[in-house]
Amino acid sequence: MHIQVLTYLILFFLSMVPLKGNTFASIRDVPIIENGEPLIDLKDQAIITYSTKFILEDPECTHMRKTVYEKLCEAEKLLPAGVRFELIEGLRSLKTQARLFDEIYKEIQEKFPEMNEKELFMETSKFVAPIKTLEGVTNVPPHSTGGAIDITLINQNGEPLDMGINPDDFYNEDFIRTDSPLISKEARKNRDIMSKALSEVGFVNYPGEFWHWSYGDKRWAFVREAKHSIYGPIGNP
Repeated sequence: MHIQVLTYLILFFLSMVPLKGNTFASIRDVPIIENGEPLIDLKDQAIITYSTKFILEDPECTHMRKTVYEKLCEAEKLLPAGVRFELIEGLRSLKTQARLFDEIYKEIQEKFPEMNEKELFMETSKFVAPIKTLEGVTNVPPHSTGGAIDITLINQNGEPLDMGINPDDFYNEDFIRTDSPLISKEARKNRDIMSKALSEVGFVNYPGEFWHWSYGDKRWAFVREAKHSIYGPIGNP
């Protein structure tokens, strides 16, 4: 079995283990009770900075739920002087999610031509949540709820801080995992600063990607031992 597939299987089965006091067998089992909370567009405010990288492909990417925005503003106040957040991506439409999944799938297929369909699907799912499972069951990607954000740190001049990304292989899981032991001391310090601020206001992290944090979605409900998630998917595929 390919080593990356084996790693995914280990992480998958670990995610199936309920935390203390949690009644759900897995994140997928968490029910959704949509609370109808509106979206906030970062283009209409001046507190949180955002990247323009994905706006042309998905204009909705600067949107997030109102509480998510408010908590992000709270978290920014906890950052050291001269350090700010920069949103990479917030809401991701189901249509964009499906397109992105297909793009990453093809990239992995080219890189690992020996993988079969199931292995490719599982490997791709580590980086982009599918809108349907391999069996065709509807899935709810975190970004589609408006509760998930991809976030990084910048300095007061808008320059990115060292977060430990390998520029030669952006999706190298050995580097992008939040607890990666391979990154520099500076990158570790910056990741810890970001993690501390976001965790203190109630966000939870997807450990496979240091930049991915959420509030109100299924992962948040599972980790926080809530009875249900409060945000469902927005829009249609």
